[in-house]
Amino acid sequence: MDDSTVTTADNSKHWSEPVAHQIVRYSCPMGHVLELHFADTAQPPLTWTCPHHSQPADLTGNSGGNAAEPSSSARRDKTHLDHVLQRRTFEDLAALLDEQLRKRHR
Repeated sequence: MDDSTVTTADNSKHWSEPVAHQIVRYSCPMGHVLELHFADTAQPPLTWTCPHHSQPADLTGNSGGNAAEPSSSARRDKTHLDHVLQRRTFEDLAALLDEQLRKRHR
């Protein structure tokens, strides 16, 4: 079969073209480098969560030249933890965790 055709479940063949894309690189504080593929028309986010330790990785560059480098004044998107900490203290969270663990181990 030619690389440009795709056979579907009903055995019909459809032509497919690869989508133009850019490779975007992110670097995390622990030294991991992530290379992600985005459509050429997409605006990649300034940060991406590192899959190794869930820390934000900053945009360092891309192959297509479409993504802007983050400036020092760029606002970092808030993580789930940031939102939780706006409402609760670590002590409150520790107490909630202890309570839920006691319920679970009954």
